[in-house]
Amino acid sequence: MNNEKSCSNCKHGETCATNYCDAVWDRAYNIKDGKDCWTPKEVKNMQGKYKVVTLCGSTKFKDEFMAVQKKLTLDGCIVISVGLFGHSGDDEVWTEGTKEMLDDMHKRKIDMADEIFVINVDGYIGNSTKSEIEYAKSKGLPIRYYESI
Repeated sequence: MNNEKSCSNCKHGETCATNYCDAVWDRAYNIKDGKDCWTPKEVKNMQGKYKVVTLCGSTKFKDEFMAVQKKLTLDGCIVISVGLFGHSGDDEVWTEGTKEMLDDMHKRKIDMADEIFVINVDGYIGNSTKSEIEYAKSKGLPIRYYESI
């Protein structure tokens, strides 16, 4: 990965892939042999032969997210999606600071991906999704779309 950073939180003194140590939720799952994060080599070994795809798009398209996630999974991809659907009833998104945190977390999900897949029903791409597309472009990631643009 080309976005490796030194991480002051690492107990093992190595470089951290996508700065995992900064995410509180990752800490709960990534403690391994006394380490607080994964090295880039460990991340690539976990992915193996499967392409990692992060889904992006408005959360008002929950049904489309689920359908695309299912199809890509059956096609042999590891799919990373949104955790909450704020525009489809998950009201926790709108509590103070949560939307900003989720937007930042989604960029970290893009860091883990080999490509992004944009769910742009009827051509709709909102501001958060535009930001994610620009971020993916800056990382040199391929971008696929649900509908042609």
